[in-house]
Amino acid sequence: MAIAWPIASPRLVGPGRSALCLAALIAWTAFNSVVRAWQVEPFDPYPYIFLNLILSMLAALQAPIILMSQNRQAARDPLAAGLDYEVNLKAEIEIIELHEKLWAGSSASTATSC
Repeated sequence: MAIAWPIASPRLVGPGRSALCLAALIAWTAFNSVVRAWQVEPFDPYPYIFLNLILSMLAALQAPIILMSQNRQAARDPLAAGLDYEVNLKAEIEIIELHEKLWAGSSASTATSC
């Protein structure tokens, strides 16, 4: 179970969650601003101290998850680079062979036409 949590963790901080958090932040500030405009004491007045506390806690919880995800990706990068190198090497060898075949074919056709 200790390995499953870092694997599933990028889903916790993905773009969908970010959009949801952004909507919640906009709703929080809009609600508190509108309530203040109605001359009623808002739940969290303008400097939004409670909101800052929540965002700080969220950042403190998300930072290790993001760093773990980056470390996992960094561990996979050398393997992907090795595979890319092998594919590029094979492609280069095939291009050289095709180039030699074209060169041999054009040399043979010019030798017979003379």
